[in-house]
Amino acid sequence: MRLMAARAIVLLYTSRSKIPIEMREAWTRVLEIAGERDDVQYGLQALWGLWSFTENTGLLPECLILAKRFCETGQALDQPR
Repeated sequence: MRLMAARAIVLLYTSRSKIPIEMREAWTRVLEIAGERDDVQYGLQALWGLWSFTENTGLLPECLILAKRFCETGQALDQPR
């Protein structure tokens, strides 16, 4: 999970003007693994990464969905269990 997240970040910062689809694939996998492990911090990082991908590629409706999901996940952290 950590290596996939690192790879996705490297893809973002080393791509010239075109964001590679591999970035989306890496963040999607990080989100899946974070969910399996109940790792909220990496889940939030993956949501941010997916948001960044959709924002940079112009997929604005999906971008808004991811932003809302990120906020909801963050707000859930503040709720006592």
